[in-house]
Amino acid sequence: MEDDIQEERRLGGWQILQLTAGTGLAVYAVWAGILMPGFRRVPLKLQVPYMPASRAQVSNVMTLLKGRSGGIADLGSGDGRI
Repeated sequence: MEDDIQEERRLGGWQILQLTAGTGLAVYAVWAGILMPGFRRVPLKLQVPYMPASRAQVSNVMTLLKGRSGGIADLGSGDGRI
């Protein structure tokens, strides 16, 4: 009788697959319902026009850097501003 009870508690491969699929579906449902709308607020492709830095802006930056040694790395904002 105890052997029957122990056998009932064991999970077979099919039950593990069902449990895994059900858990994955539940996690996806929570993600789609709660988290995904927050990602939609930020567009995937920002519609920002390219505006290069003016000569005056570049001149001002170079004036500030006069007399300093070392290199410069412009990480930039991606839209042409310095």
